[in-house]
Amino acid sequence: MIKSKRILVTGGAGFIGGHLVDALIGSNRISVLDNFSSGKRDVIEHHLSDPAFTLVEADLLDPAAVDDSTETPRELRRRVEEAPLPKELAREIRQAIKDLERRGGSNLVAVRSSALGEDGQTSFAGLYETMLGVAPENALDAYKQVVASLYSDNVVAYRNLRGLPPTQGLMPVGFLKMIPAQAGGVAYSLDPARPEMDIILVSASRGLGKTVVEGSAPVDTFELSRQLPHEVMERRIVDKEMAYIADPHRGLQQVPVPVSERRAPAITDEQLQELAATTLMIERYMKRAQDIEWTVDSEGRLYIVQVRPLPIRAKARPAG
Repeated sequence: MIKSKRILVTGGAGFIGGHLVDALIGSNRISVLDNFSSGKRDVIEHHLSDPAFTLVEADLLDPAAVDDSTETPRELRRRVEEAPLPKELAREIRQAIKDLERRGGSNLVAVRSSALGEDGQTSFAGLYETMLGVAPENALDAYKQVVASLYSDNVVAYRNLRGLPPTQGLMPVGFLKMIPAQAGGVAYSLDPARPEMDIILVSASRGLGKTVVEGSAPVDTFELSRQLPHEVMERRIVDKEMAYIADPHRGLQQVPVPVSERRAPAITDEQLQELAATTLMIERYMKRAQDIEWTVDSEGRLYIVQVRPLPIRAKARPAG
């Protein structure tokens, strides 16, 4: 069943709870993006009665199956990716995509993992798939790729390491309108390496925040005071040669940054202060330090695209 809502954009931890969304909307501090989500069970259950599928799952109970780089996880992924979607689910996704298109803006979507427990006590941060700049006609294939990432080599190895059943789990998938990103990145409400410094740590790139999340190139970093007016205490601006964008015709692309912008900060001080205030608002509501993925669109509006708990050797106390 697809659930259609207007809520704050969020990814890996699942969609942010309604109370937090209401608090953020009431602050008039951020923008809200149209989206919808769909569960994963229909896709997998289609194959659970297949004896071959069951045997492949059983093989994964042996951690050596992953350590020896066997084909087992790959086989599970292949089965999911090649499985025809149940007709009702496929129809609902197509209809929901059309509904998003009618609301204006980019026709491209981000298809994001939102697995149950992804950012709970056992964090799967960065292990599941996210597809950016997906055209409507490719949405169903992208959905299956995200679901199939439940069985990626890294996920199966991590579950074995944590003593978790290697092939259990549910994967709701979020479909979110792509934002015409001017800049993007990650904000830590505390510096996880130096929590005693009592600062907000922001990493920023031109275009989509994919460069920051992947760590694939140098990015700007800022240290901000947690106290009003959230002064920038330190900044390190790098030469940003490339940026990820969502091209309306070609999807996700990496393009050169104009020479005049390469050594300019990816985000303004005013935007940093807005981001810092929003970061601390989320931290206060969640009552613990937060790892927040954000983006600023071409009109300077701030969006929060993912929120998860930030592991901290806490010496500093959360806001509030």
